[in-house]
Amino acid sequence: MENKKLKILHLVGKYYPDLGGTEQECRNLALKFKKEGHSCIVLTGHKESLPPYELIDGIPVYRKIRGWHLHEITYIISVFLLLLKFRSNFDHVICFGLKRFTAPAIIFCRLFGKKIFFRIESPGSFNQTLKLKYGTLIYRISKFAHGAIVSTKEILAILDKLDFPKNKITWIPNSVDTEHFSPCTKDNNLPVTFCFVGRLVKIKGLETFINALGLLRKKTKDFKVIIVGSGDSKKSLLKQAEQYGISDIIDFVGKTDDVVSYYDKADIFVLPSLSEGMPLAMIEAMSCGLCCVGSSVGGIIELMGKPEKNQKEINYKVCENGILFTPEDSVSLEQALIKIMEDAELRKKLSENARMKVLQNNSIDVVCGYYLDLLNN
Repeated sequence: MENKKLKILHLVGKYYPDLGGTEQECRNLALKFKKEGHSCIVLTGHKESLPPYELIDGIPVYRKIRGWHLHEITYIISVFLLLLKFRSNFDHVICFGLKRFTAPAIIFCRLFGKKIFFRIESPGSFNQTLKLKYGTLIYRISKFAHGAIVSTKEILAILDKLDFPKNKITWIPNSVDTEHFSPCTKDNNLPVTFCFVGRLVKIKGLETFINALGLLRKKTKDFKVIIVGSGDSKKSLLKQAEQYGISDIIDFVGKTDDVVSYYDKADIFVLPSLSEGMPLAMIEAMSCGLCCVGSSVGGIIELMGKPEKNQKEINYKVCENGILFTPEDSVSLEQALIKIMEDAELRKKLSENARMKVLQNNSIDVVCGYYLDLLNN
């Protein structure tokens, strides 16, 4: 039976041109819903440098949520009043995160007969929520939503420990446009190129990556590195690279909309995070056919798949779709990088497996289907 046309509101803290994983996932879904013939609008936080209303990809974006005197209370009131104002434009709400805006949205939807679901972005989301003023109240109210959407088993386990109703939890992975993020022909004559895409912040574990590159440089000079993104750690990372004598082979690109061109230049994607949900950058890299090396945390473990058997003598693990190394262990990462540099056949196999994994589980068509099934029930 064909799904009925829906009117959906996305409630998110920030939206494009902000380029974090949450913002990109929100945009991916909004675009796909629109292409499928559904109505979708985005309600997000006020930002002085951006207009309060604009069309992005043909989707109405309202940057109107704001607090004033007694910020927490007035912010909550702002969300409620805006939902009241736009109530005829939506029947379903998807909240991206368990935030201050989630609680008033749940109360509003329950009062006005709208369906509401909230996504949990990462394992650390709960701690961040509970640290907020009224954080405990926000979590208690979250149980009155129609459901919680999780992308990893780790997040599911946390919800279970917090006694969230199991019948209200739905697993839906993060998505990627597999046509836009697609493999390109690599020039095998170039040196092997490593790539990182993400925020340059402590939790991404880039210090471990730079340390590992310093160790690797002592054994070979036949590689390059591209680091795409911006953040508070950039200065310290530049200094660290200089100390190791590897600043000449690392290109700090900064923030960009054109991440595909950098995936196209790379052979191996490295994500050394200390904690992760379901990392969108890694899904994009896998979709582009990059061989991936990641720390054994959160959703990275799930993306990499089952480890191969009989790997007791090494401190990294070759898995179905990539390689896992021990978090914060530069030696473990260096050895994983050496393995994947030297073994071209393994690199090819893992690249192909990674692309297939994403096509089967994370393509926007597949993920959108999960959401439409959930919203139509």
